Amino acid sequence: MNKLKRILTVIARNWTWKLASFALAFIVWFLVTNMDNPVTVRRFYNIPVTFRNTQVVTDAGQVFEVLDDSGMVGTVTVSARREVADTLTKDNIVAVADFNNLTSRNTVDIVFGVNRGSSSITSIGGSNNTLKLRIEEKKTKTLELSAQAVGTLSKGYVVGSAVTAQNLIRISGPASRVDQVQKAVAEVDVTGQTTDAETQADIKLLNERGKVVADPSITQNIAAVNVHVTILQTKTVPITLETSGQPADGYLLSGSPVVDPEEVEIAGKSATLSSIKEISLKGEEFSISGRKESLQLTVDLKPYLPDGVVFADDAFKGRVSVTEPIEKEGMKTIVIPFDQIAITNVPEAYMVHGEKPSIGSSPPDGVNVVLKGKSSDLEALSVTQISASADGAQAVARANLSGDDVQARVSVPLSLSLPEGITQEGTAALTLIVAKK
Repeated sequence: MNKLKRILTVIARNWTWKLASFALAFIVWFLVTNMDNPVTVRRFYNIPVTFRNTQVVTDAGQVFEVLDDSGMVGTVTVSARREVADTLTKDNIVAVADFNNLTSRNTVDIVFGVNRGSSSITSIGGSNNTLKLRIEEKKTKTLELSAQAVGTLSKGYVVGSAVTAQNLIRISGPASRVDQVQKAVAEVDVTGQTTDAETQADIKLLNERGKVVADPSITQNIAAVNVHVTILQTKTVPITLETSGQPADGYLLSGSPVVDPEEVEIAGKSATLSSIKEISLKGEEFSISGRKESLQLTVDLKPYLPDGVVFADDAFKGRVSVTEPIEKEGMKTIVIPFDQIAITNVPEAYMVHGEKPSIGSSPPDGVNVVLKGKSSDLEALSVTQISASADGAQAVARANLSGDDVQARVSVPLSLSLPEGITQEGTAALTLIVAKK
């Protein structure tokens, strides 16, 4: 008991000095510690936000999109003891957005931390503390997949077909974005190509204006597809029309058949094209039998193409117009002057000449002939275009001179040489005088 009393007496003696000494020692320790390992501030830039529990959204059949680049924190500021702060790197900084904390305004608070030395961190914060989201219904859409050849082929060649190995593609994403996609195309560059090709092509998603929709929020079940491209040689051939039959009586063909266009460029394999010289339109539909008006048709050329042959120009739909002109036959009476009529084949022992018309006879200076043909041709016809003759031998035979007969008056048919398309209606006769020499 006395011993304990002595100890307490020693402790109590000069207690103010002893307390001051303890306080001074603490201050010295604190100063030394902070001078050797002070709290320092470091900044780290472009820290990506890690998402957790995103199934809160996806399990509800929805998708999310990060807005305003809030998924990347521009600056994270860390306060820590120097011995820890100096060892931190960007990889040690953690920014987490837990979707369990999703608010009604579609935001999630970002929580910052470090993955090492966290006990020495006095504070940590970012320039952006909130993840902003757009959340909407997820939509899946199936599109027909087509192939499209781009580039310039060698001259004389065209693309016959471009066929994908798979004809459907499935895309998924935010409904508003998926609805923008109207078409899926695999493009193949055929520049300079002269033979068939097989290649893999990336798939492009296009909107209704044909512009590429490059949206990372849209996913595809396939990103590329194999495409087979067929290359065909080209050739230009004429289109001909072959009609059958004859127009009704009193009607005639008033011109050559007209086909518009007159020729077409086709495409196919070289061996097939070599045997094609023309595309000939013929058959029952082109009959003009008994017609009193022109034949006018619009014809689809596709059935007239051999297998494996197509039109070289995709814009040409294969339709041509054909016309076989028919008009009513025109008639015209024309006078052949006597001095324009040749007497031919006169036997040596005879003289044959035309009978001089009497004054007032009609016509006084020639023979009337009736001609028929196209009205325009008849209107333009000149008598100088007609050659007329009478057969003197036939006149002598008809005269049948015998005994004391000196001469005879006979009529023989007039023979005419007419321009093409002009014919004679009926016959015309010329009166001749036949006499013995």
